[in-house]
Amino acid sequence: LLVGAVAAALLSVVVGPIMFRLRGHYFAIGTLALAAILQLVLLDQRSVSGGSSGYYLDAGMGEIPTYLITLFATVLTVVVVYYVVESRLGLGMQAIHGDEEAASGLGVNPLLYKMYAFVISSFFAGLAGGLYAQYSLYVNPESTLSVTWTISTLVVVVLGGMGTFTGPILGAVLFLGLDNFLSAIVGELATSVEGVLIIAFMIFLPAGLYGVLSDRVLDRDRDPTNIGGERTTEEG
Repeated sequence: LLVGAVAAALLSVVVGPIMFRLRGHYFAIGTLALAAILQLVLLDQRSVSGGSSGYYLDAGMGEIPTYLITLFATVLTVVVVYYVVESRLGLGMQAIHGDEEAASGLGVNPLLYKMYAFVISSFFAGLAGGLYAQYSLYVNPESTLSVTWTISTLVVVVLGGMGTFTGPILGAVLFLGLDNFLSAIVGELATSVEGVLIIAFMIFLPAGLYGVLSDRVLDRDRDPTNIGGERTTEEG
């Protein structure tokens, strides 16, 4: 698990300065291309990856230990991301997200802060890959570097709410619940139905599930007919 996390972080250090020369959609295409390149290389290098046959794990940790370690890793990821976002480092990242040129003019190095984000996220992605291996007990380049993983990650963020801390967590719950439910109902057509629902979500609910919930909370707080609203009105 640790080797997978560190290896992913080191790879991000190497490719990060190259990838961050791309922006917007080109960056997204570049990351997809990088995964495809790594997949082809590993398929060719059978001595390293086992090729298309991959590797079977002779003995995993067992279902309960794997679940507990995965739960711990999930909580650890959330805690680390929370403290990063609330720190000076996170403030710099938010400044770049808001206006990269303005942030650069205030002394924030865009490439450096992007690299921080890239390395941290890559570390936890590598950790997740190690946990996936323990769960499935089998890995190969096609299963671990498939474009499906990248798309699923983006879908989770879109469903939950981009640019938010809680959004991806809600998105993961919604996506997995939806996937399991549709698989039981429509079987192989689940992916197609999910695609339609996701497109509808992006069109009609661009802020994601977190945006919907937060808007409802704000509307309730602003509603003068609720208890809090009446108290505020009377005090006013």
